[in-house]
Amino acid sequence: MAQMTFDARQSPGERIAAYAFKLSKEDTFLRKIRKESDEHRAQHDCDVHPSSPVTGRLLNILVRSTGARRVLEVGCGLGYSAIWIARALPPGGRVDTIEQDPLHVKLASENFKASGLRNRTRILRGEASSVLSRLKDRYDFIFEDATFGERPRHYEDLIRLLRIGGYIQFANWFPIEHAIVGGRSLKRWKKSFPTSSHAPAATQRFVAEVFLDRRLSAVLLPHIWNGIAVKIRN
Repeated sequence: MAQMTFDARQSPGERIAAYAFKLSKEDTFLRKIRKESDEHRAQHDCDVHPSSPVTGRLLNILVRSTGARRVLEVGCGLGYSAIWIARALPPGGRVDTIEQDPLHVKLASENFKASGLRNRTRILRGEASSVLSRLKDRYDFIFEDATFGERPRHYEDLIRLLRIGGYIQFANWFPIEHAIVGGRSLKRWKKSFPTSSHAPAATQRFVAEVFLDRRLSAVLLPHIWNGIAVKIRN
């Protein structure tokens, strides 16, 4: 069993998250991309926030277990999560990933080539809502990692593009924790992220909307705060 030491100042939730992070190991190549993503964000003040190894491993397992062949990712960044997904695809499978920043497209393309997965990945260039509105084919699995603190403007297109029995994972539901706990937790969020003070309440409203959507059957995973839903009807 992995041995860990904890900071006494961490909350129980933070300790659990740190332990999950420790167990969900990534290889050297993925670790390099995650580090480069963090450095790129600091240097360019952009919105490249790579998934954690926990989320990456969850994506990999879900794609493998569902037998997904066609995967759509909204929000490519430098390609970190797309590589986790592409590694799980069967022969002939492909992940289409949407990205509008030209530099991110270039860096992600280089990472896909270096990973040996260029034939399993395709970058769809442009703003998410615009790209999604033009797509016609159905997908087995969708990873929505572009929208934070609000209902995605392209929500209806996501559902339209998901096949019956297909899965969709919403990556950025974590602000809901502060809305649920409220009190000091919510005050700390608003103080730390004044420009996103609306995010906890808006996320909670969107989560409720997904659970009320009769086209879907959904589950909320605590601590990681990802949303997963399976399409059950049109």
